[in-house]
Amino acid sequence: MRLMYKAIILLTISVLVSCTGMRGAKEIPSLDKSSTIETEASSTDFAYLLGEGDELSINVLKEESLKTDAKVDLTGHIYFPLIGKVKASGATVTGLQDEITIQLKKYYVNPKVFVNLVSAKNSRIHVLGEVKLPGTFTLDQKLIPLEAVLKAGGFTVDANMKNALLLRTENNVSRLYAVTMDLNTISQANLPRDKSYLRNGDIIYVPPTVIADLDKFMQRLDNILRPFTTLEKGIILGDQVKDILRGEQDQSRQTVVSP
Repeated sequence: MRLMYKAIILLTISVLVSCTGMRGAKEIPSLDKSSTIETEASSTDFAYLLGEGDELSINVLKEESLKTDAKVDLTGHIYFPLIGKVKASGATVTGLQDEITIQLKKYYVNPKVFVNLVSAKNSRIHVLGEVKLPGTFTLDQKLIPLEAVLKAGGFTVDANMKNALLLRTENNVSRLYAVTMDLNTISQANLPRDKSYLRNGDIIYVPPTVIADLDKFMQRLDNILRPFTTLEKGIILGDQVKDILRGEQDQSRQTVVSP
């Protein structure tokens, strides 16, 4: 009898503990795996701005008749059935998708619109100098200067593999910066990686390791870069540019180009 009594007491205690644990578990919010994935995706999303010549594919769920292949015209617009002209230039793909969705709500209940960038023709960068395949490249993803050089086939045997020059035009002013090509230095700088992302129109110039006459080199560099700018004013040199070209490197003072 006593053994049965003890067994009943133990069973009752175990049930109470189990229930208490269950109540505690309910108070702890569960991790939504899908929301974590969305957060990671949004943090790495490249905010490409649409422009003239960009080609798009637009679909509306369960509305096959609205499937459209569109191209951003000279005025920065695309044409979409029912809506007509839609401003695309200067918008992101997501922004255009949201705008079309809003417009379609006049005709459909909760339309699901999907916009895909088929061909990016608007945003470009130029990679010149001591690279194997110098030329112009579409900027359809986030790129740091070193990645742009790799798109151009990588360095030649005469290239300065540690530093390069970046020509960027902002507010009608062209400025030449010195940028590091060393991934270890970029990471050690303890700065967000997007501080050195390239923008539309940027020019990366990889100089040679040895420059015999700096003044002559600067004249030649000006002749190379000037056709890529539409400015009458000269190019302004940023800090450390001539130091880098002379081979006098000071990584602690290295220029980091903000986006």
